Amino acid sequence: MRHRIAKVGDSEILGELNHQLIKDEGHRNSMTISELRRLELVEMDAAAAVHRAAFDDRLPWLTGLHTPEEDRSYFRGQLYRICEIWGAFEDATLVGHPRL
Repeated sequence: MRHRIAKVGDSEILGELNHQLIKDEGHRNSMTISELRRLELVEMDAAAAVHRAAFDDRLPWLTGLHTPEEDRSYFRGQLYRICEIWGAFEDATLVGHPRL
C-alpha cells in the first residue's frame, strides 16, 4: 500500500469513502458528500471553535490551556497558511474538520 498527501482534487473520492464508511458502520451521522468541503480563511474562527469543543470534550484535563482568541489566532495565522482544512457541515453549520 502506498500513501500520499491528499490534494484538492481528491475531495470527491474522500467524500465518497467517508460516506461509505458511515454507511458501513451504521453511524448515526447522515452526512452527505456535498457537505464536505475545503474551508476558507473567513471560516477559521468557526473551525477553531469546533476544535476547542472537541479538544475540551476528549481532553478535559487540558481545558483552559489556551484561550479562544489563541485558538482563533492559531487557525487563522498558522494552520490556514500551511494546511488544507476541510469541514463537515450539517445544515450549513460546521460540525467537524480534519486537517489535510
